Amino acid sequence: MAGHFELVDAPDGGYRVRMLDGSGSLMAISVTFPTKSAAVAGVAMAREIAGGQPGLEIGVNLSSRQFQGPGLVAEVAEVLRATGLSPRSLRLEVTESLLMDKHPNVAQTMTELRAMGVRIDLDDFGTGYSSLSYLHQFPIDTLKIDRSFIHRIGASDDAVEIVNTILALANSLDMEVVAEGVETEQQLEVLRKMHCAYAQGYHLSRPVEAPQFESLVGTRRSWAA
Repeated sequence: MAGHFELVDAPDGGYRVRMLDGSGSLMAISVTFPTKSAAVAGVAMAREIAGGQPGLEIGVNLSSRQFQGPGLVAEVAEVLRATGLSPRSLRLEVTESLLMDKHPNVAQTMTELRAMGVRIDLDDFGTGYSSLSYLHQFPIDTLKIDRSFIHRIGASDDAVEIVNTILALANSLDMEVVAEGVETEQQLEVLRKMHCAYAQGYHLSRPVEAPQFESLVGTRRSWAA
C-alpha cells in the first residue's frame, strides 16, 4: 500500500481529495473542491500528476448508511468502468459501527466488492464497541488505529500496549495497519520501533492548497527505520 487519494466531505460543504502517499509512510496532502463533480475531476487530475508512481490508490470514506444503500456494488462497478480505475486501486473506508449494525447485507456486500478487487479499510479502529470476534467475519484489509490512542503515546503505557495489541491482532488476521493522527516525532519513533508500517498525521504533512499539490504528489518520503 504505497499511498492513496481520498475523496471526503469538507467542513465547508465541498469535497476534499486527499492523497496519502508514502514508501514506508503515509503523507497527507489535500485539496478541497466546491462540488462532487469537481472533486471527481480532481481525482483524475491527481492520477495524471501522479503518473509513473506505482501503487497509488484512491480511498473513499463511506458512512454506514451509504454502505448499506441499495445498488452500492453496481455503482462502484460503474465508477470503475467509467474512470478506467483498477479495482485494486480503490479502497473503501468504513467505521466499526457498520459491523455493529448487523445489517444482513453488509458481509455480502463486502464479499462482492472484494471479489471485484476493491479493498475494505476499517477506520477509527478501537473507538467502537464491536467485539473483536466480528473481525474474522468480515473481509477487512486494513485496520486504521484511531488517533486517540496515538495521541496518548508517550503519556500512557496503556496506549502503547493497545497499539501493540492491535498490531499483533492485525498480523494474525493478515491485515495491514495504519496509525492515524501522528503529530510528534516521539509518536513516530515509537511506531517505528513497534514495526507499524504505515502512519498518517500532521507530523508528516498538513493539508496543502492546490498550488503545492503537484510538487508534493511527486515527493517520496519514508519514515522506515
